[in-house]
Amino acid sequence: KMTAVEPLFSFELPITALLAAFFIHEKPSSTQIILILIIACSITLLSIRSFKSLKKITLEKGTLLGLLAVLGMGASNFLFGLGSRETNPIFVNWFVSVVVGAVVLIYLLKTSSWKEIFTFHKQEKKLAVSLALIDNLAWVAFAASAVYVPIAVAAGISESYVIIAVLLGII
Repeated sequence: KMTAVEPLFSFELPITALLAAFFIHEKPSSTQIILILIIACSITLLSIRSFKSLKKITLEKGTLLGLLAVLGMGASNFLFGLGSRETNPIFVNWFVSVVVGAVVLIYLLKTSSWKEIFTFHKQEKKLAVSLALIDNLAWVAFAASAVYVPIAVAAGISESYVIIAVLLGII
C-alpha cells in the first residue's frame, strides 16, 4: 500500500545527506539541516491519514522492499550530484539513461513485453514523449543544482514535489 510505503520515502533525504557527509565531507549549515528535517517530517505527515492509525503500525508485505528502494533513491541522488560535479549534469543524465535503457530493453526483450510498450507509445505518443522530456529535464535540473548547493539541499528541494502534489489535489 502506498500509505505504508510513502512515509518511508521521507528517509531519502537523510540518506542523501549522510552519504554526502560521509563520502565528500559535505556539511550543510544548521539552517539547511533544520529545513531538510522539516521537509522530511512534512512528507511523512502528508502521507499519514490520521494519528490514530499510527497506533496500529504493521510491517506491510513490501515494506522491506520499500526500504531498499529508499536506500537506492538516496544513493542515486548522491551519485547524480557527485557525478554532475565531476563531469557535467547532462552527461550524468545521458549515462544513466543509456544504462537504464539498456537494462530495460534487455528485460523487455526477454519477457516479450516490448509489444505492450510500443502499443502504449503508439496510443499515447504525446504523453510518453512529454513524460520522457520532463523527467529528463527534472534530473538534469537536479544534477545542475547539486553543482552549486549541497547535494542534500538540492534533494530536499526536489522532494517538495509531494507537497506540490498535495496542494494541487486540494486546489
